[in-house]
Amino acid sequence: NLANYKSVPAALHFQASQNTAAGVLHYAEHEGEIWIPLGQRDDTKEWCNFGGKSDAQEMSTQEGEEPVTEGGHKSTNPLKETKKAKDQAGLTLADTADRETREESNGLYAHHPRLLRHAPFIDVLDTEKKDGLLYRMYWKKVQYLAPEVFKKKIEDATEAHSREYTDFKWFKAKDLLKAVTSEPDPNLPAFYGPLMETLSTDS
Repeated sequence: NLANYKSVPAALHFQASQNTAAGVLHYAEHEGEIWIPLGQRDDTKEWCNFGGKSDAQEMSTQEGEEPVTEGGHKSTNPLKETKKAKDQAGLTLADTADRETREESNGLYAHHPRLLRHAPFIDVLDTEKKDGLLYRMYWKKVQYLAPEVFKKKIEDATEAHSREYTDFKWFKAKDLLKAVTSEPDPNLPAFYGPLMETLSTDS
């Protein structure tokens, strides 16, 4: 329900918590048009951008503890700032978006959080969730990669979080815009509801 999603003016360095999520809507120039890569989710079979909830590794930790993922493994992000004080203070939504992008693209795309923080973004607050859920979606231009490259990465992946998608396709930006602004088109595939709701806000 779109009424549950509200645009909010969250801070640029908004800190990750159990009530935050983030992702990236990538785009590339190819054959004279703008294309957007989306993955087909393994649960709903809808097409979605890279993103998800903030992980334990992005949240503030007690002194002396090291940030870990929900699976209990230390972060292996080579781009992440590693200062102990930064780990204890907690990371930002840019760190969440970067991790989700690396995991779900199987390392094909990665963004330094310090640079990603300054990329354009949309913030929405889902008031339907308990205590609310703030979701930030960044926009980032990337190099066009053939869908077969993504699919090969899925086949070779061993971690569960790297197999959340069963397929990848590039969609023309104008078709995604049509899906947001027009009546449902039976010729277009099913896009992920929260993605459509985010793009439909007034941010």
